[in-house]
Amino acid sequence: TAFPSKLYEYLSTGLPIIYGGKGYAIEILKKFENVITIKADSETEIIKAIDNCKIGSIKSKKNFDLLKTKFIREKITNKVLDSIL
Repeated sequence: TAFPSKLYEYLSTGLPIIYGGKGYAIEILKKFENVITIKADSETEIIKAIDNCKIGSIKSKKNFDLLKTKFIREKITNKVLDSIL
């Protein structure tokens, strides 16, 4: 149910991502481009997603910019600290 930290690294590349999971990560991934979410362990969906990635995928600069402005750990920590103190 948590957001896997590796996803931040993958998103920063701007390349397409296929994510099989559920919960909080799906909600966060909806904010980004080049992301295909599928049901975990769905052979049919993974094949379809791979085929879709092959067709005209381009790098997303938006993903990098969004990560830089909204998801830098230090910035999030400072916001939490400011609200507490």
